[in-house]
Amino acid sequence: MYVHLMWFGVFIMLQHSMLYFFHHYELPVILQQAQLQQLLIRNQHQQQHAAAAAAAAAAAAAATAASAETSAQPPEVPLQPSDSEEVSATPSSPPSGSEEDTLLPRDATAVGGDIPPSLPSSPDATDAVGDSLPM
Repeated sequence: MYVHLMWFGVFIMLQHSMLYFFHHYELPVILQQAQLQQLLIRNQHQQQHAAAAAAAAAAAAAATAASAETSAQPPEVPLQPSDSEEVSATPSSPPSGSEEDTLLPRDATAVGGDIPPSLPSSPDATDAVGDSLPM
């Protein structure tokens, strides 16, 4: 007869232990994770709203600046030569050097010329600190 009372006591003690463990160890961790998740979501939404507001403000500022710039300056009219001025298609004097100099590449090795003095001419050439250059 008292065996059933013993098993009931064990069952109640087990239930009490599970509730105690849950409330003192599991529940605080669950609540802390929930608060952290809510904080992160709130910050993410605030950053998105702030970025959207900043973009809208920048667009409004750009539109205001563009409208102020167009209203402050008269429209540009392309200049046309007058009838008395002579329009020439070729310049009166060529730029420094001849035409051939401007058409040829500056690197003489590309057209088969000598190696410029800035480049090493032999495989055993060394750089400024004395190490050999890789070939």
